[in-house]
Amino acid sequence: MSKKYLFLIFLHCLFFSLTYAHAQNVETGAAGFLVEGSAKIKRDDLAAARDEAIQNALEKAIIEAAAKLPVMSVSQEDFKLVKNIITREPHKYVLYYSITEEAIQPQDFRIKANVVVAVLALKNDLNKMGFLNRNVSGQNAIKILLTVKGITTYAGYLRIKDFLQSRAKVIRNMHPARFVWQEAQFELDVLVEAQYLADELAREVACAVEIKYAEQNSMEMICSL
Repeated sequence: MSKKYLFLIFLHCLFFSLTYAHAQNVETGAAGFLVEGSAKIKRDDLAAARDEAIQNALEKAIIEAAAKLPVMSVSQEDFKLVKNIITREPHKYVLYYSITEEAIQPQDFRIKANVVVAVLALKNDLNKMGFLNRNVSGQNAIKILLTVKGITTYAGYLRIKDFLQSRAKVIRNMHPARFVWQEAQFELDVLVEAQYLADELAREVACAVEIKYAEQNSMEMICSL
């Protein structure tokens, strides 16, 4: 083995060691995980199986990072939902990875990898989606006075009310404030960013949303049908 080749290996190991050590610093919002990935070998396509095994390893690292965060619920249904959401774009949360071992078995391709996950980005996304306890993450619930305009029937009012009650992971408390002709108000304690709730209303209720900021943790939101 030539000295040049040994030097290149040394540089690679040094670079990863520095990157990995940097990732362990809490202030960077990142952390390193040693994970294994595997995939079935189909039609003797080793390259495809290797890529799939790497993908499997990256997803495992992201799941391990999420498991260390203070989630509000750990039910099997919630876990599956979180997993499906955060593993759609694994490279969004993976800062760096290095394969340390590869093994070809009769039916499987297996790897081991060191993966550095952007925990801060993962935490922020899960918090916006309502999967993290806002109080644990150092944030208080936002008080929102929601005004819904353009309600023409009582059934329409009930539809809005049912929608808000169904968002238990987003809305901690919901109190109907008043209901007059074509307009209803709800007092909400929200566990996510106001914009996330606004996007939910626009998508699910089909209304135009306007946010009026009063104070840091208190605001008014108008939903016009």
